[in-house]
Amino acid sequence: MATAKGEAESILVVAQGQAKANDALSRSISPILVEYKGIEKWNGILPQFTGGVVPFVDLGKMGGGPKK
Repeated sequence: MATAKGEAESILVVAQGQAKANDALSRSISPILVEYKGIEKWNGILPQFTGGVVPFVDLGKMGGGPKK
């Protein structure tokens, strides 16, 4: 009985720690950070098929597109 209670308390402590970590992570993520991380991991090869999805990088937002 004591072993089961100790294991349950251990699981609870780990879950609470993970919940705090998830909360901190969710507050630190922004659309710009997500886009940056995607660009950082990009291998330089353009997709062969996009399926109608918005372009990978919006050059207009980055100052590289045509001026309006």
